[in-house]
Amino acid sequence: MQIKKVSSSNKTLPIVFAFNNKYCKFFSATLNSLVYNSSQNFDYDIIIFSSDITERNKKLLKAMVPDNFYLRFFNITEYLNNIINIQNLKPRSYWSAEMYYRLFIPLIMRDYKNVLYLDADVVINDNIESFFDEPFCGKQILASFDTISNIIRLPEHKKRYDFIKKTLKLERPDEYFNSGVILFNIPVIDEKIYLENLIFLLENQELMYPDQDILNIIFHNKVKFIGCEWNYCCNAVIDKSYLEQITGQYREDFLSAKKNPKIIHYISHIKPWNSSGYDYSEVFWQNARKTPFYEEVLYYLQQYQIEDSMASATLFAKIQNSKKYLLWGASLFLEEFIEKYKITDDNILGIIDLNRDKEGHYIGKYKIYSPEILKVSKADEIVLTIKNKKEERYQEIKRYLEENQLMHIKLSTI
Repeated sequence: MQIKKVSSSNKTLPIVFAFNNKYCKFFSATLNSLVYNSSQNFDYDIIIFSSDITERNKKLLKAMVPDNFYLRFFNITEYLNNIINIQNLKPRSYWSAEMYYRLFIPLIMRDYKNVLYLDADVVINDNIESFFDEPFCGKQILASFDTISNIIRLPEHKKRYDFIKKTLKLERPDEYFNSGVILFNIPVIDEKIYLENLIFLLENQELMYPDQDILNIIFHNKVKFIGCEWNYCCNAVIDKSYLEQITGQYREDFLSAKKNPKIIHYISHIKPWNSSGYDYSEVFWQNARKTPFYEEVLYYLQQYQIEDSMASATLFAKIQNSKKYLLWGASLFLEEFIEKYKITDDNILGIIDLNRDKEGHYIGKYKIYSPEILKVSKADEIVLTIKNKKEERYQEIKRYLEENQLMHIKLSTI
């Protein structure tokens, strides 16, 4: 199964996105920004990998694009069922299974020369036509450094460094790239070798950032790095120490991109539609209000804020006693709760999170641990502080407690 070109013209730019139906309302701002910053010099071949987008949402998105835009939806499920066990494409944290779909671009778009993949949580802030003119210099992809790369050798990131070096087996962990903006050089990617590597990694690896880790393994030493302005990961600066830690040419590049980004990437769980006042959130809203999904995005934000307030009140009331608590989930909600309520209670023993990248860091005065801390802690109760897919997370924790004979610890939600 192959995706065919819409035109034989060299003046057509293929751009791929991958997201589910729930994300359509947020992607509409991305699409508006792309249209706004385009020109009539090229046609745009926009292909969306998904499996559940409704006809209503397809119609609304198609109505947003001008005549030089082709907007197509590719249901990738049938293709995947023919080559892999689709059950291996597991959601993780706040990422849906659609995060894996970008991995298949070099396999199902062989008719193309260069294909640009963009995450659906970006906003285009400039004309991207020149991006397609960037030389590959013999490499297979163009990508930018991940925000961790320049600081990966710092002591506080040792576990992430060891994971990249020993588990992913990358020779140079400081050349780990971000997978949210990638230009694929399709003809030089060997289809057979790529497929073999991809299937092996999907079936045999327990990865921290699944799609991104896999792409880094496959394309290590085969990537030409581009400037941060093409993938300005704006939420990196939420950690106030980040700008103090980055050094050298990367620091200059990052600060230059911060002033004038061509593509703004809202990395992490903090998005303009669930938080306010963060870097470049106003650019998202400037685009969102011009789309037919604007009221839906507003409604989502309002409901999110209401749920946050109710959950905060519940959690605050819960911890007002002498019981010993561990909070499960170093989430945005928990960060804002601890800051808003100035929480310093000693009966909170710490925070548990499955993301090894967060282990050893702090939210307020509370250290983040891996689940192994439960085997030695004296906690009376675990409180799940993740709102996204709460029931699914609850069952995961319950299974962990059962498997490790820790059922004497109470588990509750907010």
